[in-house]
Amino acid sequence: AALEGAGEPEWAGSADSPNAAKRAGPGLESFGGRVWVAGPAPAGLRLRVELGLEEGPEPVGTVAFAQRLAAAPRRWHVPPGGPQTVCVTLLPEAAGRPGAVKSFLSGLLAPVSGGGLGAALVGLRRAAWLERFAAEELWPGTGAGGCARGGAVWEERVEAAEAGPVLVALVRLEQGFTRVANLSRGESGTAWEGLRDLVTVSPDARAAYRQASALFDDCELFWPRDGPDALLPPLLDGTGALDAMAQEGEGPRPLLTVTLVRPEAVARAGLVLRYAARSGFAMAGARMLCPEAPLATSLKESQGSAVGWAGLAERPCLAVALRKECAIGTWLGVCGPADPAAARREAGPSLRVALGATSSAPAVAAPETFEAAEAALALLFPDGGLDCGEARAAWSEPDRDDDPSIVPVNRRKLEPKDGRKGLREVVLVVVTDEMMQEEGAGGVLEWLQADSFTFVGLRTARPSTDQAKNLASMLPQRNSASQLAAGTCLLVAIERNNALSRLQALLTTRGFRSSSSKIGVGGEEDVRTGLLWSETTAAASAAVAATFDALHGSMFHIRAAA
Repeated sequence: AALEGAGEPEWAGSADSPNAAKRAGPGLESFGGRVWVAGPAPAGLRLRVELGLEEGPEPVGTVAFAQRLAAAPRRWHVPPGGPQTVCVTLLPEAAGRPGAVKSFLSGLLAPVSGGGLGAALVGLRRAAWLERFAAEELWPGTGAGGCARGGAVWEERVEAAEAGPVLVALVRLEQGFTRVANLSRGESGTAWEGLRDLVTVSPDARAAYRQASALFDDCELFWPRDGPDALLPPLLDGTGALDAMAQEGEGPRPLLTVTLVRPEAVARAGLVLRYAARSGFAMAGARMLCPEAPLATSLKESQGSAVGWAGLAERPCLAVALRKECAIGTWLGVCGPADPAAARREAGPSLRVALGATSSAPAVAAPETFEAAEAALALLFPDGGLDCGEARAAWSEPDRDDDPSIVPVNRRKLEPKDGRKGLREVVLVVVTDEMMQEEGAGGVLEWLQADSFTFVGLRTARPSTDQAKNLASMLPQRNSASQLAAGTCLLVAIERNNALSRLQALLTTRGFRSSSSKIGVGGEEDVRTGLLWSETTAAASAAVAATFDALHGSMFHIRAAA
């Protein structure tokens, strides 16, 4: 089937011919550079010798198998949401039948639109016979495959597999164990119709690793880098596919991704954070910015054809770094399709639908591969400062005690751009680590946005003890210094007419209500909920100037003090 549409055959010996093809000499034909076929028998013999196919692949020894098992984790945990590696074996009754081999490979590798599973091929091996221990691994547990381990039926099947031949495929695909097991039922109308009981499928990650360790050498395996694996970190140098399976079995490490809330949706940043918290993401960092033209160009180029990364120059955006297992793929699912019509057809309400995204205004942008996520994080958070936890980061965290963006009082000052003092005011609200952990920041931002406050500055910070004491003089709530120094805070600069008096009125009359707290009603509740703010105009201006070096979309600017 691969030869169809490949064009006329070309004789071997061109500059792009494989080395083995050059040595094989005349008689080897290339179909479109995708398939090489040895025509005359002498050419076939020479090629088989060059590729080492005459004797067949050497079986894995018991010593190597035992060493691989010793390196495996004791407990296996592979998340159901990511790609899974499955070992599948076509048994001797079918491995010698060309039609069965075609159905076997087509069912695994053909695209979903063509009736297959669309799996990525990690390894493929035809073994003329198997060592006893390798054959036993094909039926790993009591009752597996319809026969009890050690019973007469089990012994008969193991002996048949020992005699061979078998065709073994190691494949990777999302929800792999379930999907391949369903295919192995051999139901009518499927690619594996008629192959029931002629195929064994590893039931879980531990069994897949044991079977792959017994049947393959690392040099015979290739770890894919496209498809679902493009959302995961690439293998480190020197790490083989078997090592990668063992590392994956230890459980996934958190990853970082980033979402860019575009200018048309910045006012509804609270909804974005609420969707993230509801989906199990932790906020690793946030930063409001107006990308200059070079940065906007670099962001667009780093993301390829991903939607939402164009048209950002000199416009206020909000970058939010998020941390979670399988973060990149999970967040893409939360955002939903970029096509509004497709997004609205989905069963669950996606973030883009909730934000009212259109084809010209997609509301949020997100990287679509691991490499794209690392590039965006490096561009949007060049100084690091993220709460990475155990997540793999593209940079080393700086060794520092102070947050360099927080300066002492009177180092900078807040001034109106036109030089005139009107009714507009800017106030700093701090969501402390306590509330970030318990409630999340999304509800606070939605509460402020609902009362017509405009976000002109927003970022995460980790004040040192001295910086926390300095800021506490402008945020007079009880124990504000200890709350600021307790961990990562979210600093929010808000603006509107009579902003300070309006904020105080909200806090003292209505308050902010969430699932388990109420802010601003009663003195003790300020400490419990962890929301801090200034109480005078002078303190509010000083707090904003001390924590931000620029505001975005504001009637004020921040300048160095004389």
